[in-house]
Amino acid sequence: MPFYLNKVLGANPTFISYLNLSLNLVTCAFALISSYAFQKLDGYLTWLECRMMFILLPTVFSTIIFIGFASNTSVLGASILAVLSVIAQSTIYSGSIITVNYEIDPENAPLVLSVFNSVGQAMGFISPIMMTKITTTELSTPNYNSVHREKWDIFFYIVAGFSIFAGASIVASYFIK
Repeated sequence: MPFYLNKVLGANPTFISYLNLSLNLVTCAFALISSYAFQKLDGYLTWLECRMMFILLPTVFSTIIFIGFASNTSVLGASILAVLSVIAQSTIYSGSIITVNYEIDPENAPLVLSVFNSVGQAMGFISPIMMTKITTTELSTPNYNSVHREKWDIFFYIVAGFSIFAGASIVASYFIK
C-alpha cells in the first residue's frame, strides 16, 4: 500500500506513515466495537450464524473495496478506502474466523484450519512478490504513468479475486460437510 500511495498517487511519505499508524488504531477500535455488536447479535441469531455473518459480510465488503482501489485516482480516496478496509477486516476477527471451522465441522476442523492457515500464510509472502512482478514498470516505458497505473489496477482486481475465493471457501465449508 505505501508503494501505491507514493508511486502512483504521489502521497507524501510522512502522510503515509501517519495513515499506517491511524489504520492500526482504527483496527483496534473497530475490533472492540464489532466484538460488542457480535455479543449483542448473539441473542438473536445462532452463534454460528453470527460468526458467518461477521466473516462473510466483511469479505464481500473487502472485495468491493479492492475494486474501488482500481478505479480510485486520489490520495484522499485511497485513504478512505484503506480505513474502510481495516474496519471490514477487524470485524472478521470478531467473527472468530479461527474457531468457526471447529463449529462447522469438528471432525475435520484441524485439517480445514491447517489448509486455511497455510493459504493465508502463503499469501503473506506471495503477495509482495506478485505485486512486484505485476506492477514493475520501466521508467523508459512510453506513457509510464498510465501503464504503471493500469498494472496496479490489474493487481487490485487479482486481490479482489482472491477475496472472492476466500469468501467462497468459507461458504463451501459451511454447506459441505
